[in-house]
Amino acid sequence: MDQFGMGDYYIGEEDEEVYVSHDDDDFKNYYHCHPVSSIEKSNLEPGNKIIMPPSALNKLLYAGVEYPMLFEMRHLSNGKFSHCGVLEFSAEEGKIFVPSWMMKNMHLEDGDLVLLKSTTLAKGTYLTQRISWISQI
Repeated sequence: MDQFGMGDYYIGEEDEEVYVSHDDDDFKNYYHCHPVSSIEKSNLEPGNKIIMPPSALNKLLYAGVEYPMLFEMRHLSNGKFSHCGVLEFSAEEGKIFVPSWMMKNMHLEDGDLVLLKSTTLAKGTYLTQRISWISQI
């Protein structure tokens, strides 16, 4: 077990390699998290999509992850988590790039270690809307 109880390997510092869990039925991997603005892709800031390394695509295909690919991203220090999708697989190995608003909500700093785990979310079955009218006199 690694120091976080989710895989087989120790997770090193930022300049060391990051290893994946060996569960065949799920994708779990640790990454160092960075804002998308650091790679000049600030157009991704308003969304909930992340950029992952190319090796992740192979691991996802091998794990048989369903489309659309959805992930639970968990901050390992404080336990906060969020859900996201993936836009592309062009990040450096061991890194993911995340919108700043998501990093802020999870109290993540540039370079913090996160666990990224594939997940499925239940689809909504109904929606209730209430219209609020503002009258101007």
